[in-house]
Amino acid sequence: MGAIGVFSYIAARYLLPWLFRQAAGDRETFFILGIAWAFLFIFASEELNLSIEVGAFLAGLSLAQVQYTSELTERVRPITDLFMMVFFSSIGLRIAADELLLYWQEAVIASAVLMIGNFAIMFFLINYEDFTPETSFLGSINMVQVSEFSLVVGALAVSQGFVGEPILGYLSLMAILTMSLSTYLIKYNHQIYDRTKPIWDRFDSPDKKDVELKMYDNHAVVIGLDEVTKPVLPALKDRVGDVVIVDRNPQTADEFADSEYDVIYGDFKHSELRKEAGLKRAAVVLSSSVQSEINQIAIREANDDAIVIVEAGTVDQALDRYEEGAHYVTIPTVLTGLKIRAYLEEYFTDREGFFETVREDVKRLQAANESGSYLTDGGKATEEVNTDE
Repeated sequence: MGAIGVFSYIAARYLLPWLFRQAAGDRETFFILGIAWAFLFIFASEELNLSIEVGAFLAGLSLAQVQYTSELTERVRPITDLFMMVFFSSIGLRIAADELLLYWQEAVIASAVLMIGNFAIMFFLINYEDFTPETSFLGSINMVQVSEFSLVVGALAVSQGFVGEPILGYLSLMAILTMSLSTYLIKYNHQIYDRTKPIWDRFDSPDKKDVELKMYDNHAVVIGLDEVTKPVLPALKDRVGDVVIVDRNPQTADEFADSEYDVIYGDFKHSELRKEAGLKRAAVVLSSSVQSEINQIAIREANDDAIVIVEAGTVDQALDRYEEGAHYVTIPTVLTGLKIRAYLEEYFTDREGFFETVREDVKRLQAANESGSYLTDGGKATEEVNTDE
């Protein structure tokens, strides 16, 4: 087991980041790589006469260290939910009703002791680190239930013949009781704290303080990065401050790794990524995706006070996005064609005005290039425009 643990640690630091960076551009390869990594550890555990649960756990620990964890979690969520359903169903099928309730009195007492004990221990530990009483209370009350991992250990013990089925029923009943009760404790944790606040104020002191976690607010969310959205980044940074880029292209994360912009790798369709980006609190939402589903999500979940700018592939899609609430919809191909037509008409009717317009465009390009607000080919201009008649 120690050898697998060491390999898991080394792989998480040196091998997995490179592997997932190579596979991140392809959804299917990315997904298969994550599943294959888990099965590799399961196979190794079986060969070393260890439980497959331990192998799967170590595989998860190593995968959790890479920057693509959020996207991978969303990718495997359907399979995770399926396996969890199968696992808990298998436990239920192995336990008869009389075995589940055989030690019900002991389960009730143990559940009460465990919940109180968990709360007291966690509160002491968090309070010992000089967090405020409110943080200590909320962090403790959210962790009073029995972990589902105890059922994994219990099922493993039964399969190995260490304990009988009634003991698994006893653990399952404890899980049912504590998880059911903790659902309401978590839901009403703030109300419970407010009502019992005088008790916890005794633990307060001037030295108590909370670590301020970064939470995006009134920021900009940029969905996808291309030559349309990239020039806008400096302006967004100046106007709203924090800029969060959500992109499935792994090169974006590498390109902006040391920049002033935050990058979240993954598919915008995943709700956890949108939550991480703070979409509902954003002041500006800018999408370079032409996928209707992505833009509809951005429009629907954006704050009512936010400005939402999206991209469309056709005129019909653009009109639909306007009806759904977008403030501006860009169609690069169509708008470019209309712009060229207007330039040609100006060329034939007012040739001097046409060349003056071109000169102004060149000046804007040069100014943008010098300021770094339009980055192509390393930020250097690659095309010269001849404005001589």
